[in-house]
Amino acid sequence: MSISRSTYLKGLQDLRDRAQRESRDLLTDNEHIVMSKLRFFDPDFKMKTPQQYQQVMALLKQFCDELVVAMENKVNCIMDFGCQTGIGQEWRITVKCTTSSRQLILLRAYVPIAGIPMMLEISDSETMTTCDSSAALALALEKFGKSHTTEQTLDMFFPNFSLQVKE
Repeated sequence: MSISRSTYLKGLQDLRDRAQRESRDLLTDNEHIVMSKLRFFDPDFKMKTPQQYQQVMALLKQFCDELVVAMENKVNCIMDFGCQTGIGQEWRITVKCTTSSRQLILLRAYVPIAGIPMMLEISDSETMTTCDSSAALALALEKFGKSHTTEQTLDMFFPNFSLQVKE
């Protein structure tokens, strides 16, 4: 016994329709409403970025921008999105040479959803620095940016660039 392709496809579609109807019949009215909108998320879901998170991210961006100026636009400073960890979202502050493939992760920032307290993993330190406020982060970044070790590190990775550090 053989059946035509169109008969086979119609039968297959009928089976799909029946399975969908049966699964739909198993849902409550409230579940039907939710299923018609969002199944896995609250229908009122809205992205809400806390103000302190925005401030922390703005400071990290400002640090990157100032590094580019200090290195006379001979490097790019990128905030690379890293891993989600128990202490926050990892952001790698990466310096990339504009004339070669050299790059250096200068520091890592672990920023929680609330923005603070956040942690800095600085290349010249064996411990992480905890910043409990935007002001504490600004001071830590300033101290790091003006440190002799930072200047030496950048000079080692990007020779012939002068870092314009103002104290």
